Amino acid sequence: MENNMNKILSMHRLGLLFKKDWAENWKFYLLAIPVIIILISLFFYITDDIKREINNGLSYVGPQMKNFQFGHEMKYLTGLIFLSVVAAILRFNSLSHKSKSIDFLLLPATATEKMIINWVWVFPIFFTVYSILYWVMDHAFITAYISMAKEAGVAVTEVNKIVFVDLKTVWEHPSEFSCYPIFTSIFLLGPLLFRKYAVVITIILAATGAYTYMDLLNSMQHSLIPESVKQGFSYTLPGGIRPDYLLLMFVIPALFWIITWMRIKERQV
Repeated sequence: MENNMNKILSMHRLGLLFKKDWAENWKFYLLAIPVIIILISLFFYITDDIKREINNGLSYVGPQMKNFQFGHEMKYLTGLIFLSVVAAILRFNSLSHKSKSIDFLLLPATATEKMIINWVWVFPIFFTVYSILYWVMDHAFITAYISMAKEAGVAVTEVNKIVFVDLKTVWEHPSEFSCYPIFTSIFLLGPLLFRKYAVVITIILAATGAYTYMDLLNSMQHSLIPESVKQGFSYTLPGGIRPDYLLLMFVIPALFWIITWMRIKERQV
């Protein structure tokens, strides 16, 4: 049993694989941190809703503040999706080059171990690093905006409504947040499916899939789908888990991960 397990997954080999990856790419990983910070900063400068509202002398009241708050969290999500897709492309896009592809496939590790190391870097590690960096930059910018609001004479009660990023607000919208694991998983898989123009083809397929998904949502809103089907997604499973959240956040991405693992296994045989 143990020998069979080692043929699929060995923690010793996996550890060596992580050490090898870090030894070869540590400069790139450390360089990525200031790059992410710069991109987040540019994003704040380009979409500085709070600063614009303060300069216009408007206060945040009622529904206006609520809409702003959700838009604030959407900045975090937009950056997360874009940068995680870039990270996924960089992880496997080297397979488009014959020499690098051969080196990757000849590594003394199983398909499972090769899948795990790339999955860990693209999902939990990148997600954690990005979230921490965004949180830090968000607090820096929002603190500056609060000072601007006070200097502009905005009432204290209104200044207190200028909020910091709240990730819970993002997670409560599965139709938007699910774009992160789904699109990232698609671009992680793309280079393993297509030998040439993998990124371009994957972008086309992802855009087609996104359009189809939006069209499906539109169909549901216009009652083209039976009411019984729509109501099925309004129920919650034990533990308060919504079926649509489970489907979008875990089931669909997991299917792409399985296909990615199968493609690695096929190509290294």
